[in-house]
Amino acid sequence: MITLVRAEWLKLRTVVGNIVLLALSVALPIGFSILIPLILRKDQLGDVTRNDLFSLALSGLSIAQALVGVIGVQLITQEFRFTLRPTFSAEPRRQRVMAAKAITITVVGLTIGAIAVPTGLLIGGSLLACAAAKALSEAEAEERFASYQQRNSTLVARAEAWSREAELR
Repeated sequence: MITLVRAEWLKLRTVVGNIVLLALSVALPIGFSILIPLILRKDQLGDVTRNDLFSLALSGLSIAQALVGVIGVQLITQEFRFTLRPTFSAEPRRQRVMAAKAITITVVGLTIGAIAVPTGLLIGGSLLACAAAKALSEAEAEERFASYQQRNSTLVARAEAWSREAELR
């Protein structure tokens, strides 16, 4: 099964269209996280709640999800033209081939999410918090900045703990 997953990974990363879609699925959510705070007017940010900041910072994530879906479709259908017979000759059990494809696209999707979500939250959330703080009174801005700084430090601490756990494995 590992060799099938490696073969699917090789097929995924050797097609130029897949590489472009992978790059776009990482870059677009981060780009939207940067672009949205720059587009919004200050009067629209006066009464923004934490949930609004969260959803605005991750507004490009649905585009990344759609692109990962397109990559999955391409991974499954791109070999029906030329390489389907050699693939099923090498592994006649079709369920294993399809499972390897599913494992590959799941790992790719999770990796893209692991990159795009924290980066979008940190960059977009910081920009949105700064823009919202400019629209608020100074006392409200200090209070919101303190709570945002506390949430960011918690997020960074969790990320560091997760990376330490990953290194121990």
